Amino acid sequence: MSTDTYFVSFILPNKVRVNGVRVAEVPQLTGNVDMLIGMDIITLGDFSVTNVGGKTVFSFRTPSVKMIDYVAEINRTKPAKSEKKVGRNEPCPCGSGKKYKYCHGNKNA
Repeated sequence: MSTDTYFVSFILPNKVRVNGVRVAEVPQLTGNVDMLIGMDIITLGDFSVTNVGGKTVFSFRTPSVKMIDYVAEINRTKPAKSEKKVGRNEPCPCGSGKKYKYCHGNKNA
């Protein structure tokens, strides 16, 4: 497929400016889509997607300032075998603020 391409500069919502990015027109994109950000942008810093309480937030910062590893974070919050078992009505150790039974204590959560 042939399409028009351009070099553009843009400012992300967090005021990060990215200059000279090669972009291509993609007429097949429908809905509420202004642009897709690819690895050429993501590799410039830290990119994160979170969803808490049904609200999705995309965050980006540059330059990268620290390693973000959600798997390591979860592993740090898991109780060790020698620790007291978390009660169903106690706060979840993951830090969500929910009771354990409504968070990680429920296999269907």
